[in-house]
Amino acid sequence: MKKLKNNLVQGYVIDFKPDLLIIGGISNNGNVDAIRNVILQVRQKINPEIIFMNEIFGKMGKKGNEFLYNKTYTNNLQQLAQQTRIEFFDIGSHWRKYLISANKPYQ
Repeated sequence: MKKLKNNLVQGYVIDFKPDLLIIGGISNNGNVDAIRNVILQVRQKINPEIIFMNEIFGKMGKKGNEFLYNKTYTNNLQQLAQQTRIEFFDIGSHWRKYLISANKPYQ
């Protein structure tokens, strides 16, 4: 792997010239602007299809069987998707629904 100092997006994405970029399962502590920044950097140099998705699990609640996730973050990601014309997959909601309906524990 080559050294990456200043521009991680260049070394991890742009240099590979992907046809499809999937940004997934990340939270960045709710920092949607960080994702926007990656999208802008990529689009300045290459033009892949881009999709992103939210985190799958979120956090476990105090009772040990609750699924907590940041609804505001998911809403902000949906807004970013509309603004940047990128597909957003709310995979977290689907995964939590599955676990609950299958009576599976969070762990």
